[in-house]
Amino acid sequence: GAEELSCKNGAYSFVFRAGSEKKGRVILKQLGRFSVNNALYCLAIGDITGVSFASSKRSLESFSGIARRQEILKSGEITVITDYSHHPTQIKNIAACFEKDEGRLIGVFQPHTYSRTKCLMSEFSTAFDAFDEVFFLPTYPAREEYDEEGCSERLFENVKNQRKTFASKGNILPILDEYVKTGDVVIFMGAGDIDKIAREFAENH
Repeated sequence: GAEELSCKNGAYSFVFRAGSEKKGRVILKQLGRFSVNNALYCLAIGDITGVSFASSKRSLESFSGIARRQEILKSGEITVITDYSHHPTQIKNIAACFEKDEGRLIGVFQPHTYSRTKCLMSEFSTAFDAFDEVFFLPTYPAREEYDEEGCSERLFENVKNQRKTFASKGNILPILDEYVKTGDVVIFMGAGDIDKIAREFAENH
């Protein structure tokens, strides 16, 4: 199991216990409490199959993740993250990594496809509750035709968090330049081309 959990900037460390034996502390680079569970599965399998704790620890601590999955583009005065999250559960999970931090949690979300947005409209309505402010961009259509029932404007209307702003890809960066301040965590979320906006924002801050 995991004991003596500690969290800093959304990333956890913990002491791994196998039966009655404390094996040692593991420091993860991945964000979120759910990453601890993933690491525990790996450690448990390693322990059962005879892989040394030292080897498992090295592998876990050196794994920096993959592009657009909780990818930290910038840290310091502000933190900028690009994340592939485009499902309500994913959005809640990434937000939960930072809920207790001192700075503001700012989300920038680009819905992915009209059909998915329409299908998950109800779940999306509460997915952004943990954000101090969330900015919505127009739906990334992929190959779909416009559907008013799944458009970002409709999503914006249904989101219960009232600390929200509708923006365009053309004006989101100037808006963020004015809004973001020291200590903020800015998470760009979506499976479309929002990643390009995230990287441009990170490069200029």
